[in-house]
Amino acid sequence: MISAAPVDMPARSPAFIDATGEALLDAAWKGIDISKVRFREIRADDYSMLHAFVHGLSRETAYKRLLSPRTPTDEELHRWSAIDPANEFAVIAVAGPKDREELVGVARYVIEAPLEADFAIVLADAWQGLGLGHELLSRLIVAARRRGLRRLSGQTLATNTGMLTLAGRLGFARLRLSGLVTTLRLDLTS
Repeated sequence: MISAAPVDMPARSPAFIDATGEALLDAAWKGIDISKVRFREIRADDYSMLHAFVHGLSRETAYKRLLSPRTPTDEELHRWSAIDPANEFAVIAVAGPKDREELVGVARYVIEAPLEADFAIVLADAWQGLGLGHELLSRLIVAARRRGLRRLSGQTLATNTGMLTLAGRLGFARLRLSGLVTTLRLDLTS
């Protein structure tokens, strides 16, 4: 689960995603036609889009993200869209015309300890298995490295083969906590 912990870190550049997006778009991304997806940092005014996204997830996808059957409260959704840039970062993938954007994925980290952050990612059901998760998580890793973080960690269900496969492809180590939950950890210094 994600919770914020205050850490004195330098602020990131607001143009980070645009500049990084150009570099990452040159990489081989074999998923959805990239012209249909735009990547940017989440903003407070994305609340309505985030609300629709979260409430549009299947029960299975929502359960995998929260490791619980609960539905996030409106207060949590406000908090997840109006992030604290001193301690958090979130990149979203949106599709559709700019005046009617639809959120199709989000990856975020929250600094938990000096130079370490907890991460999470979730994609709309229709966009899973197409390469979007790899693109979002890759962008999150780049952002964490640029921020000077040394480690990203997150938890997933031991049965979440999609997340385990994605994490493995990006170099995350698996640390089993129990028969149900696996911790994923990436050393960002190598």
